[in-house]
Amino acid sequence: LGAERGAAVRAGERIVALDLRDREARLEEARALIAYAEQQFEAARELKAEQFVSDAQLAELASRVASARAARESVELEIANTTIVAPFDAVLQDRLVELGDYVNAGDAVAELVDTDPLLVVGEVSERDIHELGVGKAGFARHLGGAPIEGRIRYLAPVADAGTRTFRVELAIANGGAELRAGMTAELRLAAEEITAHLLSPALLTLDDAGMVGVKSVNAHDRVEFHPVEIVGSSGDGVSVTGLPEDIRLITIGQGFVRAGDLVEPTLLPPSAGVSDAANQRLGDAQAKR
Repeated sequence: LGAERGAAVRAGERIVALDLRDREARLEEARALIAYAEQQFEAARELKAEQFVSDAQLAELASRVASARAARESVELEIANTTIVAPFDAVLQDRLVELGDYVNAGDAVAELVDTDPLLVVGEVSERDIHELGVGKAGFARHLGGAPIEGRIRYLAPVADAGTRTFRVELAIANGGAELRAGMTAELRLAAEEITAHLLSPALLTLDDAGMVGVKSVNAHDRVEFHPVEIVGSSGDGVSVTGLPEDIRLITIGQGFVRAGDLVEPTLLPPSAGVSDAANQRLGDAQAKR
């Protein structure tokens, strides 16, 4: 037996070795047969110069030499194959044999895991798959850990028959083997870049046609309704598109005014309802009839 379970092994390092049985004795026999056949061939070649050996006899002795060498190479290969080594740098996940076990050709003796790079695997909907591409950057974060940058290595060309989603693989560096395969992780992939505003969900309202949007105050202190599209959500609020880059949102009293009303806005400091990052980009206004 070589490496134990859980050990890091290098390419070429022994995992297990099979009993040699009679292979070493057969190797010595093959070497002796080679020496004997070569002596016969050399003697016959000298006699050939004096016409005591025919060409056919010399060719037969040459074939014996070749046959003996082939037998030796066959035994040497058998001996080399009795030592099972790691084909690549990996971690020995499991060793399936112990001392005294019998194995046949094709039996599994060990399970190796290559954890560098580590693959973070997820599923992407058909709506978003066209925004991704092999080689694009992404981030993975395991439970309680910091985000780790990686690159998309694979995008499935065919959707899963049951979920209609596409498999995506993000390769991340794991040289120190700090991460273990099978851990749960959150996968964030870079899609198409868009400009969005982050605001509190409480600011969303409906117009008479049932469209989702927000109300603002323009430069003339009149109320305007802006339809928006929600493109993301987090603990800080919702991200929406469809708004001007700079806007004075009505954060208090939007339910009491309609588009076109003239109001007297009062600017408010950053509130708890909207994140500081959002308030840096949004002007808050209190609407009064």
